[in-house]
Amino acid sequence: MVFNFKKNWLGLAPEEREAFAIEAGTTSHYIQTHLTGKRKMPGKRLMDGLFKACKSRNWISNKAQLAEFFYD
Repeated sequence: MVFNFKKNWLGLAPEEREAFAIEAGTTSHYIQTHLTGKRKMPGKRLMDGLFKACKSRNWISNKAQLAEFFYD
């Protein structure tokens, strides 16, 4: 199954989005504006933070799944 970051993100309540963004090292506004629509490619630091936040929610098990969302 292909990981869909946008689908998982949109499934979060506003306060869960804030917590996710803080854990990832950015803001929920940045994620919503730039990442869900794949307008920007996260750099290494942000990709690492996003991976950590996704993995802690059991969305993915490896970083390649997250990278594939942005490179697809």
